Amino acid sequence: MYVGDFNGVLNDLKQRVNLATPRNADVWTVFQDCQGSYRDLIYTAKQLGICPPTYVVQHGRNASYDYGPPNSFQFNADKFLCWGKKDYEHMASLGFASRTHIVGCPLNVLIKPRTGHKEKVVLFVPVNTGKEEPENIAVYYELLKLKYHKASVKVLSAKEMLKNKWGINNKLNVPFNALAEDMDVVAKLLPWHDKALYHGSTILGYQDMPDNNKKVFSLLQNVDLVVGLDEGCTEIYAYGHDVPVVIVKGFKYRQHRDDGKQVKYVECDPYKTGAAPHVDIEDLADMVEYCLENPDYYRVERARVAEEELGLSYGNATDNILKVIKNDFKA
Repeated sequence: MYVGDFNGVLNDLKQRVNLATPRNADVWTVFQDCQGSYRDLIYTAKQLGICPPTYVVQHGRNASYDYGPPNSFQFNADKFLCWGKKDYEHMASLGFASRTHIVGCPLNVLIKPRTGHKEKVVLFVPVNTGKEEPENIAVYYELLKLKYHKASVKVLSAKEMLKNKWGINNKLNVPFNALAEDMDVVAKLLPWHDKALYHGSTILGYQDMPDNNKKVFSLLQNVDLVVGLDEGCTEIYAYGHDVPVVIVKGFKYRQHRDDGKQVKYVECDPYKTGAAPHVDIEDLADMVEYCLENPDYYRVERARVAEEELGLSYGNATDNILKVIKNDFKA
């Protein structure tokens, strides 16, 4: 089997099959078939009549939307193996029901119980457009303002003690972590995010590295809240861990539409699932406080969306991928 992976979603599959080059493989399983070299490989092989059975495994949230407006990329593979019911229904609406199967998300095996910790940890996930966005920085600084406000309150609550201790000859060393222990903000960055603008704890990942998703899942086992600008991959993984999510309103994606004459840009609102509150930036601090104090807020909705999109009830996704392929060969 030839396995074309990108972000580690097919890691388990690679461990369980005999890998081969495209030329020598009797099956191709790839993470996408509609852009770049994978599109060219599959399309050309089909045109020449030499393409083996080809499967696309959903690699990220809403990946099925590549085949619908505004991009409307061509579906070149024989079958699309999706994570959950939502992407199946979307493929069916495009006329591809017979070529689509639900297998669950291969990354579900990384979901582990959350660990206990003293402080409240907020994970900030900048929106991923392949570059930095001003909305990312504005939202991140709002979170830092809340963190520093809590530290400020703690300083003032110990004002008399500090006044007495902080003298010219009796200097008291108070580490910042002791003042900000009630809340920490961690930013999960990609290489194109401007690290110099993120002044607190950061973790850098690379989208095309197999361990990037492992880092995300490990983080989600140690955080109390996720804040973002869009309900993207990390947010749906958070739902799978039953971690509350807050989305800040205002960001819009710019997607291109090529009409053959010129490339036009279409602004698209971020996707909404109903599994997280969407708030204005002015209300972010209050919502963060509320969600940290009330982790059951939106819990039922998180579970519903996690099942619809990750296919948690479908069991081991790699087992299911292999079953689909084997059944096709039997037929």
